[in-house]
Amino acid sequence: VFHYGTTGDQAVVGDWNGDGVSNIGVFHKGLWHLDLDGDGQFTPGKDREVNFGQDGDIPIVGDFNGDGVDEVGILSNGRIVLDQNRNFRIDDGEVSLPLPDPHGRPVVGDWNGDGIDEVAMAYDNMRFVEVDARN
Repeated sequence: VFHYGTTGDQAVVGDWNGDGVSNIGVFHKGLWHLDLDGDGQFTPGKDREVNFGQDGDIPIVGDFNGDGVDEVGILSNGRIVLDQNRNFRIDDGEVSLPLPDPHGRPVVGDWNGDGIDEVAMAYDNMRFVEVDARN
């Protein structure tokens, strides 16, 4: 057991470096701390601290382009924004998708078995809507 993050952080998990092993990270008010080396602690120079999002956003993690490395994303103001080019900046290289109903929670998985993660939105009435980032 180890301590990673602080009060108010949201835990995230992803294969940040493509080694096939999921490592921890935290998200807080748009700031991500990603444990790239998998040692369970944040080590400046080895691990990654990036700004992607803002206060109130919900973090999303998955391999959205099928390259074996997980990307970060956010649910923000009724849109899903995925860092497809993995530069940890919200810019023209991102996929930004509007949602018909932003009041659900994102659920990530490879829903069609193609090796690429997709985002679905789960709603209280158990309705799921897949969000296709490839179109």
